[in-house]
Amino acid sequence: MFKKNFSIFLIVFMLLNSCTSFKEAVAGKKKKTGSEFLVIKKKPLTLPPDFDELPNPEDEDMIEKQEIVEVKKLLNNISKEKKNSSKTSESLEQSILEKINKN
Repeated sequence: MFKKNFSIFLIVFMLLNSCTSFKEAVAGKKKKTGSEFLVIKKKPLTLPPDFDELPNPEDEDMIEKQEIVEVKKLLNNISKEKKNSSKTSESLEQSILEKINKN
């Protein structure tokens, strides 16, 4: 009977010893205090300084239209330059051919 009670006591003691809370209670360790008083408070949310100066959608539309007009002008200028350069290259070719034919 003594052996049976001793073995049960030993098994219970080993199971309880494996628990960390039992180990801390037996060793007499104090509980760690939380850091709830060390919390840093955040500042309240504020609006950005230029919040009232947001652009109007109408302004953006005007800017886009102006950019489109500028691009069209540039494309027209480029096409005109190509036409002029092709004419000069043709005239250059003709002048070279004339010089060759004269000789």
